[in-house]
Amino acid sequence: MMACDSDPAVVTGFGRDRPRVAFTIADTVRGRALTLDVTATGPRPITALKYTLDGSEFTTTGSYPTVIGLYTKTSDSTWRLYVSESLTGGSHRLVVIALDSLTGSDSLVATFHARLDTVVFRMTVLPGLGGQYARVTDLNQSGVVVGAATDVSGVVHAVTWIGGRVQPLPDAGSSAAFALNDRGAIVGTAQDPRMTRRCLRGVIWRTGAAPELIASYPATAVPDTGVACSHDFPLFYTSPDAGASTPTRINDNGDLMTLRYLVRGSVATPFAPSWDYPQQWALNNRGQAVVSIARSPAYDYNASAVGFGVLIATPRVAVGSYMGPGRLYRHVAGINEAGTVAGTEQFALKRAFLSDSTGKATDLGTVTGDLEAVALNNPGHVLLTGHLFRNGRLAVIALNQTGWSLVSVTDLNDAGQIIGSARGPDDVSRPVLLDPMP
Repeated sequence: MMACDSDPAVVTGFGRDRPRVAFTIADTVRGRALTLDVTATGPRPITALKYTLDGSEFTTTGSYPTVIGLYTKTSDSTWRLYVSESLTGGSHRLVVIALDSLTGSDSLVATFHARLDTVVFRMTVLPGLGGQYARVTDLNQSGVVVGAATDVSGVVHAVTWIGGRVQPLPDAGSSAAFALNDRGAIVGTAQDPRMTRRCLRGVIWRTGAAPELIASYPATAVPDTGVACSHDFPLFYTSPDAGASTPTRINDNGDLMTLRYLVRGSVATPFAPSWDYPQQWALNNRGQAVVSIARSPAYDYNASAVGFGVLIATPRVAVGSYMGPGRLYRHVAGINEAGTVAGTEQFALKRAFLSDSTGKATDLGTVTGDLEAVALNNPGHVLLTGHLFRNGRLAVIALNQTGWSLVSVTDLNDAGQIIGSARGPDDVSRPVLLDPMP
């Protein structure tokens, strides 16, 4: 994936008093980023590491005892340095420099070759309902896509796309679809038909019929008209007291995940105490569910599974902060039928991971920039922002239409289809369905 051919070392400083530096490429992350093991010794303390990549200089300095910037001190003379710039394919030139307390320095130059795979997809632009907004939210194994779109009047409606054709779901005013299963059931929010004022509640659509109001959890009955309702679509974030009955996922057995509960039959299991903030959700057909929870009051994310009580043990990244101890953010992206979980762990840098049903995690490597795990399918392929990890390799997602660029990705199915958004020659982003090309 990467080959490294070192150039002769370049040394500067105070003769015998200068520090001495050496490094090896420890982690190439499938051609995207670099992790280096650096050794630096000398008569005076090493106070900073610097590096230049293809002529651009970057400095990591500080005095935090464990972590300094984007490098981790593993002993008095060794560091793990994270090169935080994303790499393109081809040859690169890297210079690592160590500085001591009297500005003595030593540098070492290496050239290496980065190879990054590309996978090409046939793009289908998904039409809207005549308005300016359309968003895809979920994709099933048959290639049916759900989401929401505005009509010419600006009203948001839940929609499906089948074979690239858009169809609004029935509603009593406005609605949005968040997820679907392989049996035709779709969940989201919609206007309560009993109300004249704007009042959105959790609903389920079955085979194109009018939406059914779902129970108000943790109770098991449909709320009466006096119960508080939502006035907008909680697509991204919700307070802990709002939208507890808003469904976010549904599996083929009819199990639901709402913004606060896993619902199996008539039993609703809360994810966390009421003062915590669930953020991302995933559910498989075995009833296993994973959710990222922002723990109050520190608001650190902790991914955990509630279906079988599995704790997702992901590799920890040692991080520090000048404002105090470093915080770890762990985001889940998906869980498949084998109980494997994909997600991203991050602070100053991000690490994508796969964790099996026992909690044992496989670190997919240091990931820089905006590359995060987004979804996971049953073959074990991980969809990341702009990339696909499959068969142990990371590949860039490329579109078969010129003038278009991928903006975001949302989900993938077992056939390798991907949904997301792309920007066209007119600089407007539109929802798209991507089919893998041979």
